Amino acid sequence: PRRQSMLDEPLWPALSRLVDWAADHTISSVWSCMAAHAAVFRLDQISRVRMPQKLSGIFECEAAAEHKLLAGFPPRWPVPPSRPNDVAEAALQSAGYRILAHAPRIGADTFAKQVRGSLFLFLQGHLEYAPDSLFREYRRDIRRYLTGESARYPEMPENYFDTHTARELTK
Repeated sequence: PRRQSMLDEPLWPALSRLVDWAADHTISSVWSCMAAHAAVFRLDQISRVRMPQKLSGIFECEAAAEHKLLAGFPPRWPVPPSRPNDVAEAALQSAGYRILAHAPRIGADTFAKQVRGSLFLFLQGHLEYAPDSLFREYRRDIRRYLTGESARYPEMPENYFDTHTARELTK
């Protein structure tokens, strides 16, 4: 995501058609990160909000509600968000989304809503990430800073590197 408004994102027309199609032709759909933000905007005009700095790291989320989608989950689990934007938990709740998991530092991570015939599951984090994904993104963001594509040197992912590695990276 590079544009202030979701409507200005190059993929917006395709994503909005996909959200509409999924609501009418699926039993359930999973939306992660920018796709979650796009789907929430398409469904309820809830805009993502740019955070002062990118949220990146490993954070412990906790179950916020009982739901069949959380059957078998422990009460807390690690989540690796990596995003410059956020969708506010209060705005989601006001529009009828059920918050399934959240954490103080990251807000709502996992939430759900029945949309016509489909149960939509939204993730602001990236449960699909491999163990080295945040490190690769951090290196990419450093490269963007060094080439002038970004004006700000990136913050190190929180709770991700062990103490020794974090010290070595900041030398």
